[in-house]
Amino acid sequence: MRRRQDNRAPARRLQLGVMALIVCALALPAAATDLATPRNLTTLPPAYDGFLNTVRDATPVGARLLVVDVYSDHGQQLFERSRDALYPRKVIIQPVQRWWYHRPHRLALSWRYLMYRMRHHHVRYLIVWARPNGRVRDPWGWSLPVPPAGSLPRRLVLLQRGWGTLLDLQR
Repeated sequence: MRRRQDNRAPARRLQLGVMALIVCALALPAAATDLATPRNLTTLPPAYDGFLNTVRDATPVGARLLVVDVYSDHGQQLFERSRDALYPRKVIIQPVQRWWYHRPHRLALSWRYLMYRMRHHHVRYLIVWARPNGRVRDPWGWSLPVPPAGSLPRRLVLLQRGWGTLLDLQR
């Protein structure tokens, strides 16, 4: 009995090659995205974590806090970290938009506006993470480039540690 020659082998090799090409085409964008993830989305400034520990000690358990979060913090990591570290306190986000930055060292955000937002949300405490001046580098991209504009009554400052400021509106 004579064996029949299998002519399907080259076609199967071609099918496997096409399937491998499709799998690579689907997996390549995901791999490129993972490699291109900025460092600031996956790391935490150690000084901010220490500041949150101090805030936790200085505020009562049932407190409501407003956290100023900058536009460069795409995944709202600063807010998420604040909410997790300060639980069971209620943490509310106050986003800062890109168009609020007029010049590199000028911010269209004032202490007065932030206090208005505190009253609007019925919040007693405000957390601001701002560089002392615009020339200091922030590798995480989580801080305001400069503190908010205007004068801040010193009596409202409950805590100031590093770049962090905690205000108490009822003080």
